[in-house]
Amino acid sequence: MVQLQDIKILVPTDFSEASFYGVEQAKQLARQFNGELYLAHVVESLEYNEQWNFTHTPVEDVGSLLRKHAREKLQHLSSLLEQDGVSTHIVMMTGVPYIQLCKYAEQHDMDMIVITTTGKKRLETMILGSTTERLLRAATRPVMVVRVPDSLHETEHKKQELYLNSLNIIF
Repeated sequence: MVQLQDIKILVPTDFSEASFYGVEQAKQLARQFNGELYLAHVVESLEYNEQWNFTHTPVEDVGSLLRKHAREKLQHLSSLLEQDGVSTHIVMMTGVPYIQLCKYAEQHDMDMIVITTTGKKRLETMILGSTTERLLRAATRPVMVVRVPDSLHETEHKKQELYLNSLNIIF
């Protein structure tokens, strides 16, 4: 059972507005229960097979820039929360997000995980499941799923469309 004081809250973020909404909800919990936020980002370990060869090249060999950029964003988010009087820790991981988050929560005795969901189903999500759904099934720690308001989800979707259009990507 979760002790409702001095709690440790794992808060995954992909730096989307939706995940920041979850950070805000976790911040309120941390304030209410004298908690600490563990701001987590997982850089997915993507591998590719070279043709006719079984050599794998993990993204961490070529993705140090991804990790550096993510760490900078986490540090910025952490400093904003610290200015608001909330104690934070930065957690960087590489791998499959829901697996790494579950492992970290267990190994570091997190009291809860706070993660967001948009409630929207894309084809990929319907087939494979979202990170939130997978984490919810696999976690051994309590998980609070925060539903993102539709207005926020729609705004983010429009920003993504504008970004993809700026790259001249045609679907």
